[in-house]
Amino acid sequence: LALARESLLFRYDEKEKVFQGVVEDMRISGYSQESWRSLTYDFLAYGSSVRQAVRFASDVRSSNKASSTCIALASGISTILSALEARLSQPLVDTRTVLGVQSLLEQPTLLLKAITEIIGQVRSFGDDSVPSLLFNLCQTLEYSAPWCRPVFDQLMVRVSQPWMDSAEVFLGLREAHGPSTMTMESTAIANRQLAVHSTSGDLGAPSDLEGQTRSHRPTFVPDELAQMLLETEQSLNVLRESEPDNPLADVSRLSSLKPPSLQLAFTFEALDENQARTQTYESRVLQALKEFDASGTFRSAQEPSNSDLIEPINSFSDPPSHLSILLKQMEDPLPSMIDPNSSSLIAAVCDSLDSTSPVPHGVASPPLSLSATLSLRPLVLAQSRVLAHSTLRLLFRIHRLRFHLRLLHSYPLFANGPFLVRLSHALFDSSLSSAAYQKGRIRSTTGTAGLKLGTRETWPPASSELRIALMGVLTDSYFSSVLEKDRISADGGLMNRGDLPGDLSFAIRHDMSDSELDKCMDVNGLEALDFLKIAYKPPKPLDAVITNTALEKYDSISRLLLRGARVGFVVKELMQHRRGAAREKSIVQRFKIEARHFVTTIFGFFADSIAELWSTMEDRLDRIEGKIDCYEIGVDLEGIHRLRALHEEILDRILAACLLRKRQEKVMNLLEEILRIVLDFAGKSKGDTREHQNSMAKEKENDIENLYHTFRKKVKLFITVCKGLQDQKSITSSNALFIGGRRENEMGNGIGRLVLRFEMNERTFASPLADAHYPKALETGTGGLLNQIYDGLNGYSAVITFFLLLVAYDQFKYIWNKGSIVGPAWKMPFIGPFLSSVNPKMDEYKAKWASGELSCVSVFHKFVVIASSRDMARKVFNSPAFVKPCVVDVAQKLLRPANWVFLDGRAHVDYRKGLNGLFTRQALETYLPGQEEVYDKYFAKFLDISQKQNGGKPVPYMPVFRELMCAVSCRTFVGHYMSDAAVKKVADDYYKITAALELVNFPFIIPYTRTWYGKKAADMVLNEFSICAAKSKARMAAGGDITCIMDGWILSMLNSEKYRQKIEKGIAVDDSEKPAMLLRVFSDFEISMTIFTFLFASQDATSSASTWLFQLMADRPEILDRVREENLAVRNGNRDQRFSMDILENMPYTRAVVKETLRYRPPVIMVPYVAKKSFPVTPNYTAPKGSMVIPSVWPALHDPEVYPQPDYFDPERWISGDAEKAVKNWLVFGTGPHYCLGQTYAQLNLMAMIGKASMHLDWKHHTTPISEDIKVFATIFPMDDCPLVFSKRD
Repeated sequence: LALARESLLFRYDEKEKVFQGVVEDMRISGYSQESWRSLTYDFLAYGSSVRQAVRFASDVRSSNKASSTCIALASGISTILSALEARLSQPLVDTRTVLGVQSLLEQPTLLLKAITEIIGQVRSFGDDSVPSLLFNLCQTLEYSAPWCRPVFDQLMVRVSQPWMDSAEVFLGLREAHGPSTMTMESTAIANRQLAVHSTSGDLGAPSDLEGQTRSHRPTFVPDELAQMLLETEQSLNVLRESEPDNPLADVSRLSSLKPPSLQLAFTFEALDENQARTQTYESRVLQALKEFDASGTFRSAQEPSNSDLIEPINSFSDPPSHLSILLKQMEDPLPSMIDPNSSSLIAAVCDSLDSTSPVPHGVASPPLSLSATLSLRPLVLAQSRVLAHSTLRLLFRIHRLRFHLRLLHSYPLFANGPFLVRLSHALFDSSLSSAAYQKGRIRSTTGTAGLKLGTRETWPPASSELRIALMGVLTDSYFSSVLEKDRISADGGLMNRGDLPGDLSFAIRHDMSDSELDKCMDVNGLEALDFLKIAYKPPKPLDAVITNTALEKYDSISRLLLRGARVGFVVKELMQHRRGAAREKSIVQRFKIEARHFVTTIFGFFADSIAELWSTMEDRLDRIEGKIDCYEIGVDLEGIHRLRALHEEILDRILAACLLRKRQEKVMNLLEEILRIVLDFAGKSKGDTREHQNSMAKEKENDIENLYHTFRKKVKLFITVCKGLQDQKSITSSNALFIGGRRENEMGNGIGRLVLRFEMNERTFASPLADAHYPKALETGTGGLLNQIYDGLNGYSAVITFFLLLVAYDQFKYIWNKGSIVGPAWKMPFIGPFLSSVNPKMDEYKAKWASGELSCVSVFHKFVVIASSRDMARKVFNSPAFVKPCVVDVAQKLLRPANWVFLDGRAHVDYRKGLNGLFTRQALETYLPGQEEVYDKYFAKFLDISQKQNGGKPVPYMPVFRELMCAVSCRTFVGHYMSDAAVKKVADDYYKITAALELVNFPFIIPYTRTWYGKKAADMVLNEFSICAAKSKARMAAGGDITCIMDGWILSMLNSEKYRQKIEKGIAVDDSEKPAMLLRVFSDFEISMTIFTFLFASQDATSSASTWLFQLMADRPEILDRVREENLAVRNGNRDQRFSMDILENMPYTRAVVKETLRYRPPVIMVPYVAKKSFPVTPNYTAPKGSMVIPSVWPALHDPEVYPQPDYFDPERWISGDAEKAVKNWLVFGTGPHYCLGQTYAQLNLMAMIGKASMHLDWKHHTTPISEDIKVFATIFPMDDCPLVFSKRD
């Protein structure tokens, strides 16, 4: 059996796939029946495990669909098995006792257990998840069995090699041969971002990102590294397309520089060697690039000269040197044909079996979680740097990126003054001749004709009129500009006047809506020129930085500035036609002055903001370009992506400064209303061209007066709104500019400067009803400010003042904690949204999740940060150094402060290890009879409630399901130590515990509140469980069988105590008698607290899942029929066959239904954590110490990119779809160090329940308008509590 071979005593059952004894009740002398049975069971399990591993390897080798990672795994497992057999063969022959054989197999058994575990997971999750599953296993072994970790480290090296090969293709270090096996989770996200920023060609067509079948990115590859790989691959495409002769663009040329391979390293020594190889390679590449940049050619470091290739042969002398070398090589022994990976794996197996120390001596290793990053990052970063060097030189030096950016600054952003003046005159100057066609008159073609917008009645102009008016405006402005002079000095040649860089030209918009076209038809309207735009097309490869999205932003800014140029020309012209001195104080003159001041102030601010932000980008580009000529190792260069990010961020901030962001739409609408009033006033004012002796016509005077008052009110409102925007950190310069992880210079608050410009002319924009005189200054007392305050202070005012100070502090603290994330602008003093949160609504949660990946609220003294996106949620789950589970404030009072769930760090890990054995496959099978007993009882109760008590009428079954799941949990956790009456009492009262532990509740216990009733119910449950613990201890001490979780845990305690007592007495104890985990004997109350946490974790979640499961099956009878058919088939048509693990593990469709239910309606939508210290959740936001940080589960499980049609219930996605591969989105049971221990138990429990119900019951759902609405009560339930009618199925 130790060699997994048959004998006279044991045969391998091919049907059951296990070894079985041939002789029943066999025993040998010297062993009791019980001890011999135990030993035999261990040997049978070992032999069966070996056969299982062999069968897996054989199946993979014979399959034509197995992935390269799975083939690598199968090969590695075969190598391990061969090494085990070779290592054990002779010692097994020499061993003369059964206990000796058991001792020899102790370590191999642990190795095989890990191997069979990984095989089972691969069968469940698919081939693509092999590297991630193996990495997770290695992380577990790092603490539980460090002696065998080197074996699985070597296995992980082998299994991850296909992904490493594909990663080298992404980096340009290896030729692509066939479809890549690589994918990165960030690929889809990055591609979506790329689609937003550019067209499909902006960064070159990704060679291996779409249209191929790829495995999941291994979990040991962090997001940052995956994103770097993606960006490197896209930069490489740009280089290959634009400069194919570059050494980095050709893998065959690059190979002569001996690039190192991507490979995992697990010791500091190996990491140092890896780092040294990478630095040597980077040095070679930089030297090659330096030569290439200087000469434009590249000569391989291994390329021999012609003279080296030919050697004269002298027939009458010694053989040529190269023949001597060949003859000498023929005398050398042949190289080994053994795979070096296999030899290292075999050596690791042998070393592990020989090891007596849990940690190899003299080997310093980093934590496994860091090993992958430390192994891969140097080469990825080095390749990213050298590619950035070449692509930046390509953009800056060859394709003159800065010239094109300055071109966009000069023309679409109107930074070229002569161009703006010429354009304004061509469009608005009434003194020019008309460019419109008039019969019998020859139109001017000398540039003296214009559109004369503002003094004409017909609009829009004809295309010929537009062409004549704008003729030469762009061309003359460009060829007389500094830009062209710089271009000539750089290129040394003149450009054809008909060809401007980037095809710069005036163009007509063709993407305008009907409503926008209608507005353009109004000659006096603000939008009259919106059809005109300045067109530009970036040449390749500059479109990687100047993307289509960037051009759209330029266009939006250009359209606003063109409107500003028009209104500015109008107000300037108004001031040139002022009335005589006698009319100086009239409303008309005041209107002209104030209109001009407003227009020049607002558009002057826009121009200054653009200039300041553009100057910031120019400074940054200076620093970037200054590094291009540096060919030293480690110089940090921004690649194309960071360069594009800089450009787009500057444009975004210009949009914000110009009030063009989406969130500023209402402010821009207000500004447009003011500008329309100015244009309206200009039309009315200029319409009266005759001088009146006394006054204007009464009607026109009234119209202008009304316009003036409207103008003043709108301006005042605009200034008020701008003052409110001063505190928003997203406006222009209120934040420092962050690019590439560095902090740029502060530029002050842009909107604040705009407000300051208005306030410097306060009287100009005072209320129309304000008097010109200012009130007299108030007299002040002689006692000083503090004395005045003290004199006016009394008890009442002191209380009010203190209260107001508290309110102010509460608001200030909230705003300070909120920072830049989404959340209410202010909070209701002290209690926050407590009143609205007493009855939480699912729609409100969804709105909160949709508001941003991080949002916040503040309830009472607790500041709450909500992590909505999958990546943010995973970061919280996987940051035990910063956060720990906290539930709510009263949780420690209900569960007790000493409860193990509140342990942290190593203490939590150690405690958890002692519980892991309670949820193994063998343990779970022990609990099945008790669970089925409960289901038999409650299914009969379902029929009684529906048929006898309610006469076939629908009844809400949610409370019944809660009682059912409580009974199942109690039978699983404490068996029959608790009476049926006590179970009913716990089920009824547990509702009060759930209510007390709601997320929003009073932070302290007040009599007769929900927390008070919850505390009383918790005390009752803890007392019942303590009684059960005492009973179990007595029964286990008497040799009873395990029937529940409490029995198994207490038996482990008793065995550990027996072992300790023997050691203390000096009795020799064989290592085989040592328990896998040494546990102390916990008190009855400590056991009670732990079992209570199991109930706490399972009761509400399984109640929610079971309620939705019955409702969904009733509403989808075709799915229920498939579940029923599968359950009958796996039982060979016998619906009364009892549960077994084999049955449950062979129901893939039922499992898919359960998993889809948990995805479609996840019971737990958020998991509260508390920040142990300041937690840097993102580079720009840090959650303060003591705040609650709550990762959300729902958004990850309803991500349409991962689960197509996420709001559609589709179990098939788990069978034929890709749902099983989305392991990072599967957050139903959490992740990280506090993931749910009982996740397998929970899923099997639900499978058993719905499978048995499908065969024995029929049920119908009475749908109501709120059946699909969600009620949030700790977990989620149907709003109508699921009204059902059950009937017996014949």
